[in-house]
Amino acid sequence: MIPNSPKLVVFWYIAAATVIGISGALNLHFPFVADQVVALIAAKTLQSGGTLYVDFWDNKMPGLFWFYWAAGELFGYSEFGVHLLELLWMACFSIVLMTGLRSYFFHSWLSSVAAIAVVGIYFVAAESFQLTQLEILIGLPAFLSAWLAIRARSTTKKIIVYGFLSGVFAGITVCFKLVLAPLFVFFWLVSTVALLHERSSELVKRLFLIWGAVTVGVVLVIVAVVVKFYLDGALKELYWTAFVYPPAALQSSPPAPLYRLLSSATYFASYYATWSLFIVVALLHWWRSDRRNYLTTMMVGWLVVGSVLILIQKFSWWAYHFYILFPPAGILGVRGLDLAAKYLHSAAPSIRIRPMVWTLLLLIPCVGSMLVPASQKAFGYVQVFLRQDGDVNLFHEIVNPSYAKIRKSIRFLDDSEARRGDIYVFGDPLYYYLSGRKPAAPIIGWPWEFFLHQQLRELPRQLGESRPPYLYIDVRNAEKLNARQAGVPQFVGTHYTELFTDYGGTWYGAKPRSWPE
Repeated sequence: MIPNSPKLVVFWYIAAATVIGISGALNLHFPFVADQVVALIAAKTLQSGGTLYVDFWDNKMPGLFWFYWAAGELFGYSEFGVHLLELLWMACFSIVLMTGLRSYFFHSWLSSVAAIAVVGIYFVAAESFQLTQLEILIGLPAFLSAWLAIRARSTTKKIIVYGFLSGVFAGITVCFKLVLAPLFVFFWLVSTVALLHERSSELVKRLFLIWGAVTVGVVLVIVAVVVKFYLDGALKELYWTAFVYPPAALQSSPPAPLYRLLSSATYFASYYATWSLFIVVALLHWWRSDRRNYLTTMMVGWLVVGSVLILIQKFSWWAYHFYILFPPAGILGVRGLDLAAKYLHSAAPSIRIRPMVWTLLLLIPCVGSMLVPASQKAFGYVQVFLRQDGDVNLFHEIVNPSYAKIRKSIRFLDDSEARRGDIYVFGDPLYYYLSGRKPAAPIIGWPWEFFLHQQLRELPRQLGESRPPYLYIDVRNAEKLNARQAGVPQFVGTHYTELFTDYGGTWYGAKPRSWPE
């Protein structure tokens, strides 16, 4: 670690915090899309005393739904509330990166840049569809698990305490996404190698302690979740969602097109293009002479294992899945920048340029590349709030035109003659959020191609029990319902009559006396 002026070091951290704060604040009023609304419906189900996977069902693990519930309880069940908690969560991640990576770099102040290279890039890169997805939220607990695993050595106390905490944060991450479990096995294998290299006389004992500690940490979190669902009477539903549904869905769901994978990979590469040379420098240095730098080894493994985990999710391949790779890519990029600045300073002693100046010069294209997406986001606020003297609703409608279309479509629900009660939508869940009406069945069904045939067959019975006064079916889902032959079109034809067609689908109203009392 190379020392420098304390005042200048403080300036770097203040500048990094400012960049992250401003770029994060640009997302606070961004509108929802379908994915966020589904998670918000889950959160509202919890708020009203309902149970996950019983009163609400989606294929995601409960971690994301609990996050949205916490956001709603703290700051409101709205776009601002959810994005504000995300900003605070990512601010915590930034602080962890800034403090935890100081000893990792030769130039300690570059830990401030690491926060920009991970969190700052995410904030400027993410659009409405990509905000507050679990793939970026897991960065904080996953990094903490890796960082603690490295420190689980030297003394028995450190092995037990840090190993246990590493397991706890791994368990928290798995509560967001079960498929990420292999990543932590890799972290702990690296930690095991680190213990082997210490050549301690108590090696067997230490290996037993590290694996015992991380196991206890993981099991503690998993047991807490299991007990929670057992007390809620939903343990069977949790098991089915976590272990039965995924392989069945992989067999029945259509694979994502290859162009989506290429497009998503390009999205990731575009935001780290200016960092790519530095990432290569870090990888080459690690391979040639630095393989006992265990944090670098973990970051390299995170890139590899994370890429494999993305590939096996063959029915998704959305751009936000690549957020799993943002933390290791950003950290390795700054590691390469650190090495490059160190080399330039030592290779040109006659040129009296301080290391901090070298790093600043090398950073210009990296940080400069963030200005375009950040300015585009800022321009939207300027257009609406300053030039048009508009409000948040107008901003939502400009960023996501579906807001305006859906608001126009659901006006009839506010009429005095409109029947009260829950509705059901075969289409964009924004209809629920903007109308303030709850879904009339536990399965939201977004998008339907990922749900099993048996779940679709259950819908007529569930809708028959809840008797929603209105149904909405968009054109795309109407075709799917007819093709899958699960009885839904017949149910709609028997109990509902067509009301009107909006920009993308048709509203149906329940026929009078459709169901006998």
